[in-house]
Amino acid sequence: MVSIRSIATGVIPVFAFFITITAAHADEPPQRRGEAPGNPGYEAPPTDPAKGARGGLNRIGRGVPQDYAEAMRRYIGAADREFAAGQDLIGSLYENGWGVKRDYAEAMRWYRKGADQGFARSQTDVGWLYQNGWGVPRDYAEAMRWYRKAADQGLARAQNNIGDLYYGGLGVRRDPAEAARWYRQAADQGYAPAEYNLGRAYEHGFGVKANAAQACDWYQKAADDGNKQAEQWLASR
Repeated sequence: MVSIRSIATGVIPVFAFFITITAAHADEPPQRRGEAPGNPGYEAPPTDPAKGARGGLNRIGRGVPQDYAEAMRRYIGAADREFAAGQDLIGSLYENGWGVKRDYAEAMRWYRKGADQGFARSQTDVGWLYQNGWGVPRDYAEAMRWYRKAADQGLARAQNNIGDLYYGGLGVRRDPAEAARWYRQAADQGYAPAEYNLGRAYEHGFGVKANAAQACDWYQKAADDGNKQAEQWLASR
């Protein structure tokens, strides 16, 4: 198994990033982006320390020709060593149909491998598939269970998605105040979709006292962090 120590000492090189939140999912259908007041988004996949930067670059075609098959080969190399980030990345290829036929059940299988190792991104991805009923029967309680595991590790996307469940009353009693509390946790980490959601909460008085100045502040933060909905809101004013 690849250890954190080996990564930290440079035995396996870590590279900067694979994709940005907005670039990876700009053309996704609305259901992929969620149903709650804002956009729960999709956090950028983690870096793959197994083979260096070119695995991620091959997937998105940045600096090298886009080659999903080569990306898959590199991720498999990490996954074979039980590296959770590699397993999660394979799941993302299957979930999105990048270089393979979209297969939510197979995505879930790979996400569970990472999630069962306690990898927060994979736990959130498992929750997302349960929330949407992709590859498994829709189960909001199970989505919440996996989101909480990731949220306990401080993952902003999971915290934001918990807010969505409380806002929509999905598997729990609808509780806008609890939704706003979770959005705030994620927003305080600079997570743009949560910043936008919190702006919506302050604009409309969802779970917080309506406050136009606070709404504008959070919309501005979200826009500064790349949230297109916040940019559109500000441009319309």
